[in-house]
Amino acid sequence: MFKRKLTLILSFKKGDSSDTGSGSASGSEEQTVVSLNVTSLELTRYETAVISATVSDGSVVSFTSDNEEIASVGADGTVTAKNVGACDITASANGATAKCRVIVSVSPYSASIRGVSGRIAIVSGGEFKAALYADFNGKKIEDKISYSVSLTDKADEGVAAAAVDANGVLTVEGVKAGETSFSVFAEIRGALVEKTIAVTVYASEVVIEPVAAADFERLDGAYKLTLITENGESGLKNEVPLDFGVQINGNMQTDAKVEFDINADYNSDFDKTKAEIGGNATEGYVVTAKARGNTVLTGKYTADGKDVFVKINLTVRLPEREITDKIVVGRENGKLTVPAGLEGLLEEITVNGVTVSTAINGNTATLNKELIPDGGNEKVLSAMTIYTDKYCYNAHAEICTKILTAATDFDAFKMVDGAYKAFTGYYVLIGDVDFADYGTCTAIRDNSNPSNGATGFKGVLDGNGHKIKNVTAGTGGIFGHVGAGAVFKDIIFDNVHYLNVMNSTLLAHTIRDADLINVTVNVGEYDVKESVTSSSGITTTIKYDVGILSSRFLIESRLKNVTVNAAGHTIVNLFGHRCTSNEFTGVKITAAAYKLIGCNSDSANSGTEIKSLPAGVTFTAK
Repeated sequence: MFKRKLTLILSFKKGDSSDTGSGSASGSEEQTVVSLNVTSLELTRYETAVISATVSDGSVVSFTSDNEEIASVGADGTVTAKNVGACDITASANGATAKCRVIVSVSPYSASIRGVSGRIAIVSGGEFKAALYADFNGKKIEDKISYSVSLTDKADEGVAAAAVDANGVLTVEGVKAGETSFSVFAEIRGALVEKTIAVTVYASEVVIEPVAAADFERLDGAYKLTLITENGESGLKNEVPLDFGVQINGNMQTDAKVEFDINADYNSDFDKTKAEIGGNATEGYVVTAKARGNTVLTGKYTADGKDVFVKINLTVRLPEREITDKIVVGRENGKLTVPAGLEGLLEEITVNGVTVSTAINGNTATLNKELIPDGGNEKVLSAMTIYTDKYCYNAHAEICTKILTAATDFDAFKMVDGAYKAFTGYYVLIGDVDFADYGTCTAIRDNSNPSNGATGFKGVLDGNGHKIKNVTAGTGGIFGHVGAGAVFKDIIFDNVHYLNVMNSTLLAHTIRDADLINVTVNVGEYDVKESVTSSSGITTTIKYDVGILSSRFLIESRLKNVTVNAAGHTIVNLFGHRCTSNEFTGVKITAAAYKLIGCNSDSANSGTEIKSLPAGVTFTAK
């Protein structure tokens, strides 16, 4: 890790008496200025970082280190930390310089050699190949690495031979039966790394190898073959001849035939649903991909009554397709219906390479939410793969807590009196939600502390531009209580009917420390009056305890691009009982008139009434 500090700029005026000695031009010439993006780096051993230099006159810059044992620097400014200590990296151009201090500490990570296991087995006369690569902190690095290999101490000579070429490919050849071991060495970012490989060579006078070696990848004691269900996709083949040659005592047998009898006992692990074998030992065999998956195919050659086998690990892939539209996944929904238009029968769904589908019913998959990432109040962007029996569809998934599709889904956010809870998570709409048959929306607040920001709905409601429509707003509205951290965004509340009851509002009694962004409220009916008379004839003043968004408290919240369309209606109270410490940006109110903005105190009365629109709120009479 490195810390950025203020950029250091050093400049020298050529020919000036105060110059350090660099440069020789006249004092009338412009100064050369070298500036660095960082003046100090803190690295751990083996770590790298890049220093960028800018030169005012466009001169070529060069980098040097005053202690290459601590940290080196390349021509492109790449710094490699080698040993614990400190040194200076200097950027020079046209006589001007700038320095960056580099401090190297002990690395908590280690480097390693990858690409080959610690034990391999081959037959005498056989060959094993593996592409080596370097790993640092669990990640493959692309640095050019030079490898070497030698017998370990006291290892048997003559059992096998090993070498590494300039491309990092390790080759081990079996010479005679026995056991031995080799050490592979590499310098990885200043650290000398060793990997020990134990080698077992089995005695065999018979060696079976594929004629078309490019189609087969050599593994420990076997071969790997990858096919695809549609020829030509991804550069893979749909079918490959099973053409294998046989060497006996190092001599190629011109008439030798390797048998691939999938009905024989030695091929009991072969899955006929994944691939099809055609042909015979005389005319030759062909393997053809059928369906996605893995299986094992074994070939047999008999010489002098002795059976010798060759194993092929077969992988069948599907052609890949891309889904450009985002796919929204709700962890709590438990199901996902795949997009229309996918070819083939749905088989499996993975997220970040992990299978999350547990059952398939047509185009709908049941999901295991425990295997799906939980982002809390953040949506999670993940790689999704949808497998059908024809194609592998790659997509980008937006994972949320739950997709809300029905009015009753919102009941989960309502508190029980005396059991005041906080509801967090990321909730989304993927279509309109209709409250027409729901009835009146009523919900309670935290009565232990009516302005409490620690309870109530504290999650994110992302409307994705969709509507929540035909809401009848009663006491407490849809949520009842909205606490700190809540976000409502990109939602249209359409055709809202406000009733003439105490605490009539759309969202909640209390909204505290929340964000409302790109929210539109279209008022359909507005029956609210300054007072309400009960059936027994008792009249109660309610004008202080009603509001468009909240009825009791709207405090310490931020409203941005919020629009209220109430043309033809006179609004009794815009923002409720108490409206204080809020930030309004681009809030637009359209109505015939309004009587109150709200009140500036918990004690709502004529003396606390707000008559003037807050900054950021505009009103249009209509």
